Amino acid sequence: MNGNLLTIEHLTKRYGQVAALDDVSFAVQKGERFGVVGESGSGKTTLLRCILGITISDEGRVSLENKDITGVPVEHRGIGYVPQDFGLFPHLSVSENIAFGLRIQKISLQETRSRVETLLKAMQLSEELMSRKPRELSGGQQQRVALARALAVSPKLLLLDEPLSNLDEATKDEVLPYLRTLSDRFGTTAMFVIHTIQDALDLCDRIGVFHRGRLLQVATPHELVGKPTTPQVSRLLAGIRQNHTHSS
Repeated sequence: MNGNLLTIEHLTKRYGQVAALDDVSFAVQKGERFGVVGESGSGKTTLLRCILGITISDEGRVSLENKDITGVPVEHRGIGYVPQDFGLFPHLSVSENIAFGLRIQKISLQETRSRVETLLKAMQLSEELMSRKPRELSGGQQQRVALARALAVSPKLLLLDEPLSNLDEATKDEVLPYLRTLSDRFGTTAMFVIHTIQDALDLCDRIGVFHRGRLLQVATPHELVGKPTTPQVSRLLAGIRQNHTHSS
């Protein structure tokens, strides 16, 4: 790890009397796989939207490589995003979906074709899939196309919203190797919003646990399982702590 890529400082967002985010501060290191976990209503989605710039916080700052991007428009933040439903355009082919961001950036046709071909190979998507529509793909293939599209524009930070939640166990096993190697293969730092603590333990280098808008603990999987710092973190880990300790 080489310093911090993303820094969140005292981020607060209220909806009426409810604090969706309550004075949240943490940092994500370059090359890291950082997981954000918590029950429904814990603030995960609001945090994601604030980092992307879709939602404006009431207080606090979001910085990327020490540059304050709190007021920077979504399209100029240099952040990639893979939504929970993959967000593929149903009327576009696989290759057109992957090339979408490149065309918006007015990348040359030759360079676009080269990047699409490189990403198809990296995601082990065969050439015969290039002309297919998303509905003709399996869940695992759709996930890999969504990853390829997000990576095509070479984002410094990639945000993934519940990347495993719509996948069965076999498809999870298919997709996990691609998620685990994002930094090594593409030089991208990844932040995952994850509902299931077991998925976060399996995938992430460090995990931030949220509860009712507050960040309770940031730790490695080993530290989190071994030394939960609050009763809420302990409850989230209930039932998996012994199994994970034995498998570590």
